[in-house]
Amino acid sequence: AIEKSEKEIKKMDAKIEKLEAEITKLDDEVKVLGERIDEITGIVDEKEADRKTEHEEYVEEADDIKDAIKAIDKAMDKLTGAKEDLEGDVGDKLLQTLTQVAMHSRRGSQTAGNVQSVIALMQSDKPNKEGVDHAYNYKSTKVTDILRNLRRDFKTELKQVDDDEHEKKATHEKKMLALNNEKKFKDEEKTEKEELSAEKSEELSETQEDRDEEIGRAHVELQS
Repeated sequence: AIEKSEKEIKKMDAKIEKLEAEITKLDDEVKVLGERIDEITGIVDEKEADRKTEHEEYVEEADDIKDAIKAIDKAMDKLTGAKEDLEGDVGDKLLQTLTQVAMHSRRGSQTAGNVQSVIALMQSDKPNKEGVDHAYNYKSTKVTDILRNLRRDFKTELKQVDDDEHEKKATHEKKMLALNNEKKFKDEEKTEKEELSAEKSEELSETQEDRDEEIGRAHVELQS
């Protein structure tokens, strides 16, 4: 009986050692997975914040360009509809809008040069009475030509801005999908390992209790 108990105890000692090693390994893996999950969460939060800022900058830039196009359309309508200089609210609004957009334009010096040409023509001295019609026609035609070119430039620029935004959005969504999928798989793997560790811990506890009971029985056998 004593020999049988000793064999059982040795067998349980080996099982306990094996379970302890497996539990330690699982717990270490759970820790690594948890750290990666936290890292992914931080990366996602950071990239989402960056993307929000990036989108806000796009909206601001696109709105500026749209405002410039609207101002140009209104000015061109005014030039076409009446013999008067671009003065007052329309002229002021056009100058203010074009100047603002030109500062941030991707087309750089080309747009700025066209804006300066419009400003120069719009701010040029009014002609004498006898030259009103001829001077107006020349001036309005020049302004209209430049505005038409500017409108084309801004339309091209708006399309580029929209295309860039579409590409950035697609790239961001692709990265987010990859990160969120990785996080999902890591979460699932972490849960599985935690459950397995809990099962093995319960088995370890039961085995330790059985070992203690077997040692107790062996001790009684020795004393009898």
